[in-house]
Amino acid sequence: MLNNTISLWQIPPLVNRSINPNPPIEVRRPLSRHILRAPTNSSTMMQPTSWPPSVSSKAHPFHFDILWGETSLTTALHHYVLHPIDNDASEGLPSCFPLFIGETRDIYAPFEESLYPRVEWLSPNDMLYILTKYSDIKVMLSTLPTSTDLPSKKTLGIMWSTAQNIDVCPDAEFCPFSGRACVMNRSAGSSVGAEIRVMDYLLPLSR
Repeated sequence: MLNNTISLWQIPPLVNRSINPNPPIEVRRPLSRHILRAPTNSSTMMQPTSWPPSVSSKAHPFHFDILWGETSLTTALHHYVLHPIDNDASEGLPSCFPLFIGETRDIYAPFEESLYPRVEWLSPNDMLYILTKYSDIKVMLSTLPTSTDLPSKKTLGIMWSTAQNIDVCPDAEFCPFSGRACVMNRSAGSSVGAEIRVMDYLLPLSR
C-alpha cells in the first residue's frame, strides 16, 4: 500500500542461498494496482489481531481494512475482501482482486491519535476494532449492511481505562476464538514496570 494505492504482487520462486549465494536480481512489476476509495493520503492498512487465512476463498475471504482521517476529530474504516478469481497463474494474472464491501464512519479518534489499532472479523459481516487513546482502550463493534450504499451499524465503548495520566499508553490483544482480551498496562507501579490484565467476554446462551 502506497499513496492510497494497493498493489498485488506475485511472490517469485524461492532460491536456495546455500547453493547460489549470489542469485541474480530480478525486477518484477505488480500484477495489478487498485486506487483506494479513501479521499485523503492519511490512511493506513489495519493490522489484524490474529492470523488471517492463508488463502482467500469465497467461503472464507481474506478481509483487510483501511483506516483514514475523515475529519480533524474522527476517522473512518473502509472494508475490503480479496475476492478470488479463476486465472492461470502461469500467464502472470492475479488470482484475486480487492473488493470494497462497506465502510464504518465517524469513529471517535483523530487519525494521529489512533494508537495500536487492531481489527478482527468475527463473521462475514461483523468486525471488532480496538484502539488506544491516552489511557483508554476503546472498542467498536461494526456490522455491515446488506448493501454498500447503506451505513454500517456500530457500537462504541471503553474496554479498559487506567483512570490516570500515564506516559506510555496501554496495549491490547484480542482472541476471537476464546473471547479473551489481554491488556498490558505499562503504568503499573510494579518492579517490572508493567502488568498484564486478562478479561473474558462471554456471550449469553440463547434459549
